[in-house]
Amino acid sequence: MTEAVHEKIIAAASEMFLKYGIRSVSIDDVCKQLSISKKTFYLYFKQKEDLVDAFMTAYENKKEKELKQMLGKGNAIDDLLAFMRFSKEIVSLDKKCPALFFDLEKYYQPVLEKRYKIREEKIGNAFTANLQKGIDEGLYRDNLNTKMLCLFFEFHQRSIVFEKLKQTLKNKNLSQEEFTHFFIELLARYAMTPKGWRYLLSQIKNIGKDDNAASCLCEIKNK
Repeated sequence: MTEAVHEKIIAAASEMFLKYGIRSVSIDDVCKQLSISKKTFYLYFKQKEDLVDAFMTAYENKKEKELKQMLGKGNAIDDLLAFMRFSKEIVSLDKKCPALFFDLEKYYQPVLEKRYKIREEKIGNAFTANLQKGIDEGLYRDNLNTKMLCLFFEFHQRSIVFEKLKQTLKNKNLSQEEFTHFFIELLARYAMTPKGWRYLLSQIKNIGKDDNAASCLCEIKNK
């Protein structure tokens, strides 16, 4: 077995999963795409669920690398805005590939829950680090209840709660964008010092209307 073949299988399956969904792509389809036998395939993956898990792992690792490249280029508020852009891209994937997430939720729930749990932990760690960075920079209040704020953030991130939230918003004719606006403004007003607030407003003025990831903040400056 070689790492190169393992990566090629994941890459080919990823492309097909994103395009056609998971359920409709068989192991035979992947093998045919790569011109390999099923015997070769099973040397690397015992079952299709293992391949789906590897696909999700590769996708998450890629996004984590992209996030790390976006962070650390400025202060804590710059990182917060960058994280918002990143989160918007993550959420938009289910709209671009509805069949993929439908199949994950219906047929591969254990894989999806595993990835959600890992993602929540990583995002939670990043959020905790952002709070401390902001405090050190004088942009966030030094008397923040960071444990409670992190718990609130973690609760907000949990997939089960998020799914219920989406349904509740739909029932009340509210958009996810409105909720995001409220959540970020709540966080900003609670956590930031006057210095941090002024910096946030200065950044908002530089946000173009075509920047969908951060445009939910634009109304804050008028409040």
